[in-house]
Amino acid sequence: MTLVSGITSPDAYYKHFAYAELQHLAQSTEEKDSKHRIALFAAQKYNPSMWATLARETLRVLGEDYRLLLRRGAPPASGTRVFVFYIRFADMIV
Repeated sequence: MTLVSGITSPDAYYKHFAYAELQHLAQSTEEKDSKHRIALFAAQKYNPSMWATLARETLRVLGEDYRLLLRRGAPPASGTRVFVFYIRFADMIV
């Protein structure tokens, strides 16, 4: 799905429009957008699923922005190591 490709793109231009498309899909009440939402959540043939990829990438971007906020806009100090933890959604199911 192009939405997931855009959000995982390193290009900020594509990422911006992918998030705008996601916002439109989330708020729309049209039948065609409902079908796109169902396809996004139901696509379990990929490993990881499209929804898991979308959620992981979005959390990664939020983490980067939060670290930037904590540094008050300053660039990361040289030699700083960044640890990234991934949680599989399958591990979270009780």
